[in-house]
Amino acid sequence: PFVGRAGQLLNQLLKLAKIKREKVFITSPLKCFPPENRKPTRKEIAVCLPYLLKQIDIINPQKVILLGEVAFSIFFPKQKLNEFRGHWIKKEGRQFFITYHPAAGLRFPKIKKILERDFRHIGVF
Repeated sequence: PFVGRAGQLLNQLLKLAKIKREKVFITSPLKCFPPENRKPTRKEIAVCLPYLLKQIDIINPQKVILLGEVAFSIFFPKQKLNEFRGHWIKKEGRQFFITYHPAAGLRFPKIKKILERDFRHIGVF
């Protein structure tokens, strides 16, 4: 995950947070990608969810950065991303930081600025 332009932006954002990319595990809620880069359906997310949860169980991270609506909705299905964006939330013994997906920052300069501010807020792991 996170190759190409979105991956390059993520690398820049991680530097702002003083996080080395080689020190983090990066994954995606989906293990395959919907056609035409469309938003995945709930069914597609549900099919891939056991794999994601197993990855998290094995790695057992204390801190998780959720990038975008799809990742956020898996862990906080009844909440709105904008209510929590830019903040750490504790749930089930883990800290979750919520922000936009880097691809949104490529499409919208205003969101890129928000991403930069959010990643500066994350601080050093």
